[in-house]
Amino acid sequence: MAIFRDTGVFEPHIITHEFVHRKGYLKELHAQALAYMALRNSEDPLLVQSARAERLHRQLRVVAGEDPEAYLSMLEHADLRDELHEAFEALSPHPGLYQSLVGRGMKELYDMRMKLTGQNGLSDYDRGFTNFLHTFRFSEGARQPAELAAV
Repeated sequence: MAIFRDTGVFEPHIITHEFVHRKGYLKELHAQALAYMALRNSEDPLLVQSARAERLHRQLRVVAGEDPEAYLSMLEHADLRDELHEAFEALSPHPGLYQSLVGRGMKELYDMRMKLTGQNGLSDYDRGFTNFLHTFRFSEGARQPAELAAV
């Protein structure tokens, strides 16, 4: 794991996600979910905020899809504090032509690698994570304690 820039509010989630991998969970969806749950239930306000920020970021990505303008539009309507808004905006920069071509190729390659390892692809970060948490929250077989379910 290497983080070469300040990831702000997302850093605790990123680090926790990578530690989950180090504990032997290879699938991205597992690392996403376990990192979220660990931070969300930590009772440390900064770690809980990181979990919630990651959750909101992934939800915005699911709704926006591959449309950076839609993501930024929803972000404007989210009414976040300035420092949070900047952190979210930094996750969806407007790429130039070179970055678009290279980024698209790298995404396709990484998506294929994930599928070869029995995962659903890059969608496990966003849609898979969102679907898992929705099921965890609402299904009869995967219930949270009542005090957490209301949050």
